[in-house]
Amino acid sequence: MFVLSKGKPKIVNLIKDKPNSNAGKPAHWGKITFRQSDGSLKETGENYITPEFGARTNIWRYKTGFGNVTKDKVAHQHPAIFADALAEDHIISWSNPGDLVIDPMCGSGTVCKAARKLGRNYIGIEINEKYVRICNERLK
Repeated sequence: MFVLSKGKPKIVNLIKDKPNSNAGKPAHWGKITFRQSDGSLKETGENYITPEFGARTNIWRYKTGFGNVTKDKVAHQHPAIFADALAEDHIISWSNPGDLVIDPMCGSGTVCKAARKLGRNYIGIEINEKYVRICNERLK
């Protein structure tokens, strides 16, 4: 999926569900340091403990196939549906509740359905009347 932004994205809510193998242990470098504007390093004085979960990398994995992608049987009338969870995770990552989500090729309405579920406003655009009917059915 493409995430398009003019400049730096305004909203980034990284999903942190990747287990860290060193969870609960102090990081090997010990204390956290921050680079100052003059180039020097300033130490926080606190030991850094590795959290239980870290941010996802750029490859996300989902179960696919009938029954795993969506529970909406009507969605399977579209030839190219994708996982509800994929749409939900992208919406969580790049927007906040109340924001507007736009899907310019709405298809079976997965993005619109996920946006509604997550408290976002949405606009779905689709030229195929059959797919519009599928989307409307899913949004009922």
